[in-house]
Parts: sequence; structure tokens; C-alpha cells
Amino acid sequence: MSDTIAFRKADGTLVYVSEDHPLPVTGAGGGGGMEPADLVGDPPITVTDNGDGTATISVAVGTGSGQVAAGNHNHNGVYAPAAHTHASTDISDATAVGLDVLTAEDAATARAAIGAGTSDLELGTSGTTAAAGNHTHQGLMTGSATAVADSEAEDVPGLVADFNALLAALRSRGIITEE
Repeated sequence: MSDTIAFRKADGTLVYVSEDHPLPVTGAGGGGGMEPADLVGDPPITVTDNGDGTATISVAVGTGSGQVAAGNHNHNGVYAPAAHTHASTDISDATAVGLDVLTAEDAATARAAIGAGTSDLELGTSGTTAAAGNHTHQGLMTGSATAVADSEAEDVPGLVADFNALLAALRSRGIITEE
């Protein structure tokens, strides 16, 4: 296992330190009988026998692989992102409108912050007003046009009659105006 520390039991087996298997210590009412050689660490943890019956446990702190991040590190892209929050006022380059959107209590307040739905556009039927979404154009495309059969004319008078029937159907549908 990497990134762990273990102690060696009397039978030689390693026990990895965890919440279920805490590191036994001597003194202050703790366990006992461990020697420095009984401690084993995998990078970034190392165990050094001090030669006086004690051991030094070291953790490599830094920005590289095989190291742990220091508690005072920053988020400059070298470290993996950590879960954290920031107040909206911590965002130094946000505009006033951006901050209003960030702190809006609901969608309506956010829309108001950006001016959505606040147009002074007037609905009407003149050239200076906007048409309502449900408007219609008088006479245009109302009702159904009369069906016009395909022409089977064999002479000019027959073609003229068929063409005039088509024009009459287009007029009744409002596609073209009366003469």
C-alpha cells in the first residue's frame, strides 16, 4: 500500500495504521514494546531509526507526485482542487450585475438583474409598434383554398381557363389580392 504507515507485529506481519488499527505508542498510558525497526512507511511517509530507541516519522510535503500538500497551500493549479466555497464578494473581477445575478434569491430576481423582461416595447398594429404573438394578417391565409385540379388542357383557351381557376383559388385564400 502506498501513502500509508505500518507497524510490525511480534510475528513479523505488518499492520497498516488506520482508524481501526491505531499506532501503538509507549508512555502516557499508551501501549508499548515497539522498537524503531517495527515501524515501516511507504512514500510519502518515511520512518527513520534515530539509534536511541526512538524513530522519526516524516511526511514528504510538496507539489510533486509522492508528496502530500501543505496545509497552507494555494490553488494555483499545481494542486488538485479541494472542495471549498467563496463568498460572491471574494470575486474581485465580477461586475455589479454579475454579483447581483450570483446573489439573486430566485430566477425572477436574476432576470431583473440583467434587465430581462423589462422592455418598454409597445404592442400594436402600426409601423412603430410590435405585433403581438397571436396576431393575424387580415385576408391572408385564412380558411382553405378551393382545390384546383391539375390542368389537362390541350389548347390555349383551356390553359387560360385552368390558369384563371388557379388565380381565383389564390385570391380566395388571400395569397393575392383582388384585381
